Amino acid sequence: MIIQVTQNERGVFEQFLLKHPHPQAAKIYNTLMQYGTGYPFYRFYLFLRADGSYYAALMLQYTAASLYILPQSTDLEYQEAAEFIRMLPNLTSLHWTGMDCQPIRDVLINGKWSSGTAMQLVQTLYGTSPPPECRENFLPFYQLLRHTFGDTYFPKENDLTWYCELSHAVRHGSSALYFLPGKAGALLTGLLYPGIVSVAQIAVEPSLQNHGIGSSFLSAICAEYQRQGRAIYVDSCNTKSDRFYTRLGFAAYAHWYQFESYGIETEKDE
Repeated sequence: MIIQVTQNERGVFEQFLLKHPHPQAAKIYNTLMQYGTGYPFYRFYLFLRADGSYYAALMLQYTAASLYILPQSTDLEYQEAAEFIRMLPNLTSLHWTGMDCQPIRDVLINGKWSSGTAMQLVQTLYGTSPPPECRENFLPFYQLLRHTFGDTYFPKENDLTWYCELSHAVRHGSSALYFLPGKAGALLTGLLYPGIVSVAQIAVEPSLQNHGIGSSFLSAICAEYQRQGRAIYVDSCNTKSDRFYTRLGFAAYAHWYQFESYGIETEKDE
């Protein structure tokens, strides 16, 4: 059984997410805390077993979905999740962390799949004091991201959406942005969820890379969150970033999976 979360079910939904600490649960929880259940572009769903217990949560943000499913879920429960995802209209992307799920792959076929390493910081860091948080004027950080990663990852047409969502998240305390002008920047998310924080984005000025700036910059930030008692996570996207985070003290704990749609069809033709 799958129910859409309204204000009546919000408390139960929050309890499920808080009962199972995980960066994907934290992502859904943080969005819920920022927007609630009444915002038209954000919808939340809770997946129930026959005995009334819960096994998964899904957030639909515009046309992008984030799924958190308990690792001990059965094949039938994965199949139920897949069938529900198949029915979501105009789905453009889906992200989850955990085991690979063939039933979901079978219903999302009109697009591209990617995957990477989900990592957790397991080494205690002793960095210097982190730079002060940047609470306004996020454009220099966005320019650094585009300069570092190119228009493919940060196209100009997304400028306004990116800026508004980041401003909203920082204002509500869900995200924190750290920036060294002309050198490096990092965005950390999930801060409304107790005990967890995720490294969402980090960029170093290309001409300054391979000089230890990114490592010392992120180490100082992570050390501060460790002192607060938070577990620190990151989704690494390739072998180069795997090596970077491993040197910093991160270790793999799972894989993440991402589907990006080429169009609106999400199931195979009969």
